[in-house]
Amino acid sequence: MKKTFKIIGGILLALIMIGNIVKLVAKHSYENSIEAQIKRTNRDCPIPVANGIGQVSSITLENHFLTYRIDYRQGHANINAFKENPDATRAMFYLSFVCLQAQGSYVEKMMGDLVSKGIGLKVVVSDGTGEQFTSVMTPEYITNMKREVSLNPSEALHDALKLKLDVETTGLPTQIDDGMVMTGMQLEGDNIVVSVKMSEEMYDLDILEESSTELAMSLLNEANAGDPELGALFDLCKVSHSGLIYRAIGSKTNKHVDMGLSSEQIRKGRKTQNQVNIN
Repeated sequence: MKKTFKIIGGILLALIMIGNIVKLVAKHSYENSIEAQIKRTNRDCPIPVANGIGQVSSITLENHFLTYRIDYRQGHANINAFKENPDATRAMFYLSFVCLQAQGSYVEKMMGDLVSKGIGLKVVVSDGTGEQFTSVMTPEYITNMKREVSLNPSEALHDALKLKLDVETTGLPTQIDDGMVMTGMQLEGDNIVVSVKMSEEMYDLDILEESSTELAMSLLNEANAGDPELGALFDLCKVSHSGLIYRAIGSKTNKHVDMGLSSEQIRKGRKTQNQVNIN
């Protein structure tokens, strides 16, 4: 089951990566021109993000687009899911920028400056195999989204997270380990819920239920000990004020066992990495 959590952590990295790296430009653009700060920030690239699973290779101004090039290690980006859902992916990226207002950043001013200068946003994501996906937000798109999306930052992040889950679950169900099939990921209230069908010939759900709290805490401890994929998953929960529930569903009886941690437990227990900068 640990493998399952790691897979999920890899799936959900993009939101953290995009959301935090934009701060490098946004804060400084408040102090100087966007053009100057883009050049200064790009000199720091490549910038490792998401606990080292990816990196921002460059941040440049190209043909009137502020362009972020983000490279994942192989196996940690679902490029096909992005390509199959380009509109939802673009909205997810936009909302990940908006939600940073909760972190005390200057993103709102930066967006206004970009639009006034006729500059759009572009995100280029590569998966380590040569495949890549490009998402383009024109100044007109940014203006329209700002008009249509009258959300507070926490609502924006909630909507971005929902979009992210919708995009990434297009390929489900999928087998993730012996006797384990991931059937869904969704938001239920304030919790990210991962549903996995379990072979009852291989797994005893009663035993899982008895040790559910210990299992969840052991995963959080591993994240704090430096596991990058588990760390990414719990960082996402922390920044989005979400709990995490792993729902094991019996293949024969359909009995389910929920194993998880509340948002409060994660926020208190997760040792935030410096690069994530979660308040």
